[in-house]
Amino acid sequence: MRLSEYLEINKKLKEARTSSGYTQGEMAKKLGLSNSAYSNYENGYSEPPVEVLTAFCAEIGIELKDLLELEIKEKKRPPIETFAHILDDMIELQDIGIPVSYSLATEGMELHGIYNFNSPQLATMGTGIEELNQKLAAGEISREEYDQNIENLRKMFNVPIKDYIY
Repeated sequence: MRLSEYLEINKKLKEARTSSGYTQGEMAKKLGLSNSAYSNYENGYSEPPVEVLTAFCAEIGIELKDLLELEIKEKKRPPIETFAHILDDMIELQDIGIPVSYSLATEGMELHGIYNFNSPQLATMGTGIEELNQKLAAGEISREEYDQNIENLRKMFNVPIKDYIY
């Protein structure tokens, strides 16, 4: 059984299209498809690609998760497992216009790496994380409080970077 059959995508397409007042021909034209190609999707003869489904949803003003009646979770970034991942992140930041430099400092026998961000927003975020790390290490807050504060920082800094690039 194909996934589209299991999810009854054909029936959901037809129902959403008719409730939006489109004919099959009108929807096919809006999506840049032939009438027969679109008809095959609604009749279950072929499986529509995700691009067609997202264009369909945009046309009738719904989200893909609503059409499919699924909870679609956002793709998470892969974990940082190597130093090369850190390098990739630094390069990505530089590519979007946030200068990042790295310097080393010695403190007795310890060698410390220091990231330098030329961005007040990143400096503020870094200071917030550092304060939370110190409180957790000192036992001033529990792990649950730490996780909640980190989540609050994520929400506070969930703004487009491009809005803050000088």
